[in-house]
Amino acid sequence: MKKVAVIFAFVMILSSSAFASPLMDYSAGKTSIDLTFRNSGIEETTPGWVQFFPRKSSNVDAAVTVGLGNNFAVQYRDFTTKSGNRLYPELDGDTDSVYEKYSVQEFNAMYKLNKNVAAYVGTVKGKLNFVDLTDSQWSGGGSKTFTQFGLVGVVPISSKTDIFANVSVGKDYKNYEVGVSYAINSNLDFNVSYRQVKTEIFIPGPDGGLIKHKIDGLGFGATYKF
Repeated sequence: MKKVAVIFAFVMILSSSAFASPLMDYSAGKTSIDLTFRNSGIEETTPGWVQFFPRKSSNVDAAVTVGLGNNFAVQYRDFTTKSGNRLYPELDGDTDSVYEKYSVQEFNAMYKLNKNVAAYVGTVKGKLNFVDLTDSQWSGGGSKTFTQFGLVGVVPISSKTDIFANVSVGKDYKNYEVGVSYAINSNLDFNVSYRQVKTEIFIPGPDGGLIKHKIDGLGFGATYKF
């Protein structure tokens, strides 16, 4: 919660700026497409069972935002992380090679509070798949839908460079993101960002339970606006 409070305060500080960012332009038809290649990993904790720390791998974080006019916009975001393979010792003495794939799909309704801060509410579907490469017949997972409430803000630090922050919270769900954006031209930005998502999902069955995930990583990408 301390991290939420710090980033929330940072976003609110952004609201005092008089900068009119094109990323905050919700005019009807205004659209932005974000694509980020993120070196992210999955940290899994299941109380009383196992801690699971796969190495990080390259994954994709994407978003599309469309302005509706009257300060409203809609947004779709997809953050998919596949862990690196990991040797996992089984109780029967065998050692299996396993990996996890976790996707976070967001559908958000956004409202611009001022020139460079917007609030949003949306649904988030977290979906977990885990696969045993040693025994291709074994796989499993689960999913859960969360409701989130968030703020996103952007402010310039030079004529072509902005800093931005995004924070959202919900029951069993937290999202934090901070980054720097550089305008290559009026339609294309280059971005560097760090994002972290925390979720909790209950997986039924003898090997299940309440599984907590932290998905995070540094990303490099681009935003195209038209």
